[in-house]
Amino acid sequence: FRRVLFRSLNECRYSEAAEQAARFILDRMSTPELLRRFRDGEAAIAAFLDDYGCFATALLDLYEATLDGAWLDHAIRLAGEMIRRFEDRESGGLFSTTGEDPSLVLRTKDDYDGAEPSGNSVAALLLLRLAGMTGREDFRSSAQRTLAAFSQRLRTVPHATPQLMVAYQFSRTAPKQIVLAGTPGSAGLAALLGEVHRHFVAHRIILRADAGLLPQTGAMLPIEGQATAYVCENFTCQLPVTQPDQLASLLTWLCYTAIRFQIITFKRRLHGKTRRNHPSRQSFDTRWTRIESRRCRSRVRSGRHGPSTCHAGFDLGRAHLQRSSFTGHARLRRSNQALQ
Repeated sequence: FRRVLFRSLNECRYSEAAEQAARFILDRMSTPELLRRFRDGEAAIAAFLDDYGCFATALLDLYEATLDGAWLDHAIRLAGEMIRRFEDRESGGLFSTTGEDPSLVLRTKDDYDGAEPSGNSVAALLLLRLAGMTGREDFRSSAQRTLAAFSQRLRTVPHATPQLMVAYQFSRTAPKQIVLAGTPGSAGLAALLGEVHRHFVAHRIILRADAGLLPQTGAMLPIEGQATAYVCENFTCQLPVTQPDQLASLLTWLCYTAIRFQIITFKRRLHGKTRRNHPSRQSFDTRWTRIESRRCRSRVRSGRHGPSTCHAGFDLGRAHLQRSSFTGHARLRRSNQALQ
């Protein structure tokens, strides 16, 4: 919650409060095993899967909010410990408890995302984000095994596993990296980071160029001593920029392409049962491509392309999708009746 407030309001007091809370847990509730509760000066009860997943995710969010590599290092350590303690390497997924308590008759795997997301859902997204940041295949493989273990639930009752669906969608998209290079704590680096947080880009990760912690970012250096941003997709990067307004343009375009990809993917799934050579499907694809291309060109030329425009384009595209879907299915029904 404090992370969201910091990103939205850009007030350092929220990030400072989050850092204090994280330091308290690391100093007083890690021995080095993570513990679940603290009361009257005493920490006790071994942490569950939910505790490991949520705390490591919080540390990862704290890293993206402050670019302090210590938080990323702690998140990587906790994720590795989580896999070691809870993962079912035979069937996939993670147990809610460790196997060290002899009084437990059965170890369960929770997958229901209710008022709080399940441990498996949080852990899957955490491991995918860490895999995108560090390039570690063991994190990616563990996340993929978790998604495969609950694939039947995702197909039959996706409304019961919304956070797991987020992790699945993250796994199906090319990772988008925003790498910032510069002196930690400098005004230029803070300005670029603030610009990143002002834009919503789905499935993106934020990194600070650090050859020691993240070797793949070692070649991303500041340009002429200025803080520099590299906007990449699967580590294929655009030209680096040093000014917040230049970064805003790159992020806006990345936002628009991501939303457009989501709409087109949804459209294709919606018409998955329609015959591919049916005229209604072909005309639908043609109309959709023409409208999207024209809208894209006009926005870029007019300079009106921004996050609000992206959402407006999504709403218009969705409305057009619904109208075209109804027309296409109506034509298909009339064709089938004529054949009968």
